[in-house]
Amino acid sequence: MTTWNYLFGGLLVLPIALNRAAALGPLPNWQSIPWLAWACLAFSAIFSSTLAYLFYFWLLRYLEASQLSAFSYLLPVSATILGILFLGERGSWSELFGAALALCGLSLYRIRPLLLISPLLGPGSPALLVPLM
Repeated sequence: MTTWNYLFGGLLVLPIALNRAAALGPLPNWQSIPWLAWACLAFSAIFSSTLAYLFYFWLLRYLEASQLSAFSYLLPVSATILGILFLGERGSWSELFGAALALCGLSLYRIRPLLLISPLLGPGSPALLVPLM
């Protein structure tokens, strides 16, 4: 499935990429792009995409897809923390609140709370505790 996503996503982006490449012009214009920009592009392609997917599919051997997908809520939280630590970005109270919500949601998922189910029309009747799956 991921292969098809990449293939069709690349085909959709290809006309825009070719248009932008033509707008940049001949080879000397391409050579004027700093090496750091090319290094950033390579880093993004290799580490952010390829290795991340390889690691994801390796983890699928040990975790269920639902367990692994729950941790995707930590991606914005970790990106914000890394941006603050390494890039000197400034955090805000709304980002802190969003991180707290993401962590609360993940902890609620991991705890698997008990669901209170009361029997059909029985006021005062005992409730039944059923764990969520």
